[in-house]
Amino acid sequence: MAHTQTLSLRVLGFTHTSAGRHEEADAALLRALALAREPASAGFEAEALVRRARLLLQCGRAEQAQTLAARLGLVDLGQRVSAWRRLPAV
Repeated sequence: MAHTQTLSLRVLGFTHTSAGRHEEADAALLRALALAREPASAGFEAEALVRRARLLLQCGRAEQAQTLAARLGLVDLGQRVSAWRRLPAV
């Protein structure tokens, strides 16, 4: 159940981001992050963090985005989490 809700919230966050509704996008992504942490799924948590970092970057909050990216060991926020060979501990 948490898996489906997490995915739905990430899509909702993307939809809000595309529409320029950044506060709502951030709220959805924060909820997705909280749900992803419940089942202790490193993959879902990392994906939620990457999407939030991308949103922060789009909103001109580059320093906060970089902090999240650094937590994940990312250099490029365009990189897909699902393409990683090894997920870092978050």
